[in-house]
Amino acid sequence: MISKQFAEKIVVSKVRYPDGRIATLDDGLINPEADKEKEGDGWMQWDATRPLEGNCHLKLFTFDDSEGRETFWHSSAHVLGETLE
Repeated sequence: MISKQFAEKIVVSKVRYPDGRIATLDDGLINPEADKEKEGDGWMQWDATRPLEGNCHLKLFTFDDSEGRETFWHSSAHVLGETLE
């Protein structure tokens, strides 16, 4: 459990499934993040509101973290681009 105040500050999370995922929302879909999971240390960026898919290690990032800021700015650039189109 985390506090409500902290939950409201979370921008993005990272997950790693040490025992593999027991289920996935991505079955049958092309998912580059699933391929990245097999490489390197196994950490994947995960939307903070997306359900977890089994036993996992979890890292939470706020805007105060460099990874949180980069994710926020990247997502904002997509929103701006869609608006301009």
